[in-house]
Amino acid sequence: MLQLFVPANKVQKDRKIMRETDARMAKYSRRGLILNLFAFLLCVALGDFYQQAPNYSLGLAIGLLLITFWRGYFLFRFDSLYPRAPGRWRTHYFWASFVSAAWWSLIIASVTTIVGMKNDTLLIWLYSVVFYSSVANVFAPYRKFLSLYLFLGQIPAAAAAIFLGTWEGYVYGITMLVFFLLLDHQGEVTSRIYWDRLEAQYNLDQHAKNLEIEKRDSEAAAELKNTFLARFGGELRTSLNDVLGALSLLADSPLTNEQRELLALANKAGERQLNLVNNAIDFSHASNENLVLDNAIFNLWKLIEHVVEDVSHDAYQQQVELSHVLDSDTPVRVKGDAQRLQQVLINLLSHAIKYSSHGEVFFKSEFVVKNEQQGELQITIVDQRETSADRKPMPANAEVVHYDTDNTPLGITLCKGLAECMNGSLQVFEDKDSGTQYFFNITLETTSKSPKTIVIEPQLRNKRILLVGIPVSIEDSFLIEMEAWGMNVEAVHDDEQALNRLEEGLAEEHPFDGALLYTHVKSLALLKFAHILKQHAELKSLPLTIATTLQQRASAEVESLLTYADIYVLLKPVLRGNLHQAMREMLLAATAVEELDGHDHQLGAGKRILLVDDHRVNQMVAKGMLQKLGYKVTLANNGKEALVALDEQAFNLILMDCQMPELDGYGATRAIRKKEQVDNISEPIPIVAMTAHAGDSDQAKCFAAGMSDYLAKPVSYDQLEDSLKRWLGKSESKK
Repeated sequence: MLQLFVPANKVQKDRKIMRETDARMAKYSRRGLILNLFAFLLCVALGDFYQQAPNYSLGLAIGLLLITFWRGYFLFRFDSLYPRAPGRWRTHYFWASFVSAAWWSLIIASVTTIVGMKNDTLLIWLYSVVFYSSVANVFAPYRKFLSLYLFLGQIPAAAAAIFLGTWEGYVYGITMLVFFLLLDHQGEVTSRIYWDRLEAQYNLDQHAKNLEIEKRDSEAAAELKNTFLARFGGELRTSLNDVLGALSLLADSPLTNEQRELLALANKAGERQLNLVNNAIDFSHASNENLVLDNAIFNLWKLIEHVVEDVSHDAYQQQVELSHVLDSDTPVRVKGDAQRLQQVLINLLSHAIKYSSHGEVFFKSEFVVKNEQQGELQITIVDQRETSADRKPMPANAEVVHYDTDNTPLGITLCKGLAECMNGSLQVFEDKDSGTQYFFNITLETTSKSPKTIVIEPQLRNKRILLVGIPVSIEDSFLIEMEAWGMNVEAVHDDEQALNRLEEGLAEEHPFDGALLYTHVKSLALLKFAHILKQHAELKSLPLTIATTLQQRASAEVESLLTYADIYVLLKPVLRGNLHQAMREMLLAATAVEELDGHDHQLGAGKRILLVDDHRVNQMVAKGMLQKLGYKVTLANNGKEALVALDEQAFNLILMDCQMPELDGYGATRAIRKKEQVDNISEPIPIVAMTAHAGDSDQAKCFAAGMSDYLAKPVSYDQLEDSLKRWLGKSESKK
């Protein structure tokens, strides 16, 4: 059997594509079916053919009508016949079309032979040309079928015209032959274009489907990762809450200096682990662009100083000199996400310190006011190559460091993601001559333009100080700050210059009142200079302050200097307030005022807290913190016990864990809020969630249940105190 169409690729085997192709062919064939019958009947009615051969024309009409019914059966019942067997429908239709084309060719040949090339013959020839032109485009997808269909429909008619033996017959016959060749070639080109286009579209659709599948898989994997990190982070937070909480309570116990040092190391290690957990969770959120920022008012100056002070201890342990400059115009109170900002700064500084190749990291913070409501915090961190005055700035042709997916440090990736989430940016530049520079900026809302101020001791005015060994990068900041206090300050870079200036100062009207020796993390050479001064006949009474690290402070060299009565120690990093206090102690012999730790131990006097938690260690830790703040604490192991306790006595606030047996924190909170509505309580009791689940969805779930605030474990003493201050303040307890 003649095979007119054999699927050759995936496109031609696709049932949807083939149905659309066959449906298009059936649609146009139905129109041609009616037009053919109408055209022949019009020719018979208006021309000479019926008059010259009435019986023959009637027979041709009956045959055309029967063929029309045959083809129409397949065309008008396409929707019901095609789904059963598309290939069989196509084959039957092809053969019915061949018979129709042959019969139509017989009609044209008969009219041409009997009537000649005139009147109705010209009309039917013109119609045939138009008809086959449109058919060639519709049938083009089926190349073999189209060629045979055109041959059966046109070649017999062309032969009949030529056999007339007239010049009109030759012209029409040859024209029809040429027309057949042109349509056949057009069909070949159209067929190739048609299938190529469909194949391209098919491949595009398949690619789109694959991308959609990959996207779903990626989203599912991301969701699985987020779920895993959230649950894993919750478990780690619970453990770290026990560790850090117990350490914070242990710090209030009588301890030896060695024990306190070990306790500080343990506490620091726990905080690093907590920071790692937070980084992993935030990295997942930032990479999926679903990080929710907590915009609140905070002390920007205090945050930056805390970061520098916190990271400096790691830097000094790694023998890296950390120098810093804080813009004096930095406002105290701004609005933004303090936790994320602190996280970025710690990660950037830690990364710069860890990978420092030159042993000196410089941190600079500037605040540029943009308008009345906003300002831009600009952070520059430099892994410096040189410490002398000839240090070169980063050249203009320095290249941005581009990490690939495999070698990008987690801290840098997280910082970049957080910066973008906070409408900021992070860039890392590297140059072989100038070292590595990190540039981070973020826009913050300004709630107060007032910079941080300290109470300046008026007696420091006109005091003359010599700074020795101050790094070039921070020398100007020392000079500007101390001169603002009214002091006369000079700076030299080595002990030889220092000795010369001090001796010269003795001959001047106002000798130096004191000196500040700034030791380097890798060198205690200036300590020998201090001994020289104390043995100098005219300078031995000069008071000295030595800026040193905590590790150097415990060394034998420093301990030996402290035998002199007028030598003082200033711990690095040198913060503005500490420097001012050191100058008071050295120059004015002022007794160091012991600074309060900032905690109001009478904050909770007379107030009662209901602590709801099923974890014994959590109860001990939280209860210890609350009692340290002066609160009276009642314990409940689950939500049911909490409801019973509330019926027995009144509380000022509830600290509620979320995951508990019998009745969890969400259910207990809903029950409490419902009871308050029934009792028409005008001031609902504050309920603060205290849970290890720290995801954004967990926060939303807490607020949806009716909780007032949210604290993520491990909860630090400061965080707990701030939350209680926010909800309870210093008001009297409920009666």
